[in-house]
Amino acid sequence: RFGAGVDFTYVRQYTITDVPGMENGLLDIGVNDAAGTTGDGNLVRSLPDRKGHLTLNWSRDNQGVTLINRYIGSYKDLTYDLRIDNANPFVAGIMTEEIEEYYRWDAQYNYTHDWGNTNLGTTRFSFGIIDLLDGDVPVRETGSLDYDAQVHDGRGRRFYLRALWQ
Repeated sequence: RFGAGVDFTYVRQYTITDVPGMENGLLDIGVNDAAGTTGDGNLVRSLPDRKGHLTLNWSRDNQGVTLINRYIGSYKDLTYDLRIDNANPFVAGIMTEEIEEYYRWDAQYNYTHDWGNTNLGTTRFSFGIIDLLDGDVPVRETGSLDYDAQVHDGRGRRFYLRALWQ
C-alpha cells in the first residue's frame, strides 16, 4: 500500500489590538499584524505565516516506511531595523531582514511483530531519523543563538528507536 498526505496552514492575519502597552504595535514600530513576523518576543512569538508537511507512506504485510517533508515559510525579523545600526560589523554581516524558508526530511521504518502467544499482543518496532539530510536551519542572529529557537530546532540529525507493545 502507498499513501500520501499534505497538511498546510496559512495565517493571513494575526492582528494585535486593544492591548495595553501595544498602542504603537509590536516593538513600538507600528506593526500590528504579527502574521509572517518574529513578533515581539514577549506577547507574540515568531509566527511564520506558512507551514506544512508532505507525508509519503509505504506498507506491506508487517513492514512500513514513512517519509515526511516539513516546510516553514520565510518570515520578517521585526528586530532587524532596531538592531542593525548598533550591531558590530560581524553581527551586522549575518543579520537578515527575513528569515529564510526551511525544509526538513524525516524518515521512519516500522516492523510489527505478532507474538506466538495471543495474550502478548503485538509489538511495533520503529527506527527513525529526524532531519535526515542534516540541513542548516535559517540564520537569525539573536545574541545567544544564530537561529530562531521558537520556530526551528537546531539540534540537527537525530536517530531514535522505539517499541510499542499493545
